Amino acid sequence: YFMITNINNKKKAFLFNHGKIFLAKQPYKLGDYQNKEIHDTHSLKSLEYFRLFPEDFNKIFGEKATTKIVNEFVALHKYLFKILTHKNTHVYECNPESKNCFEIFGTDNMITDTFDVKLLECNEKIGLSTTNLGDAGQLLINEYFTNIMEIAVDPVFPPQNNIKHKHDYIEL
Repeated sequence: YFMITNINNKKKAFLFNHGKIFLAKQPYKLGDYQNKEIHDTHSLKSLEYFRLFPEDFNKIFGEKATTKIVNEFVALHKYLFKILTHKNTHVYECNPESKNCFEIFGTDNMITDTFDVKLLECNEKIGLSTTNLGDAGQLLINEYFTNIMEIAVDPVFPPQNNIKHKHDYIEL
């Protein structure tokens, strides 16, 4: 997940450290563009095709490839932040009566066989459902809302109790 905040008219971007990734049923084959079992992951919202990023990537691809993927995710989302907040795009702006706001986006990405990351689309309606994802899905939900509180709410409404923040995100 990718979050943009505007707190006291200062825009920042954050990339959450963990995310859910769904794999297609069959391995990718160059040139086989009609086979939905290679390309479509929208109907596969089950534990069988679910992976937790980056933990499962370390196990599957190794630390070196995972580090490359993370670095590419960071670079891609920094660029996306520039596009979404550019003064001429008006894609991301607070309501006129508020100086504080935030938006969370979900991005659909493709990771190539050489571990390059390609942005397919950016969604302002994110897929947060964790149905059929077990404990890993619940962990993501908890982390998701913890990140929102730390990044967007606590700076505006500081907690009365001394809370240790997890900082489970990357500031871009």
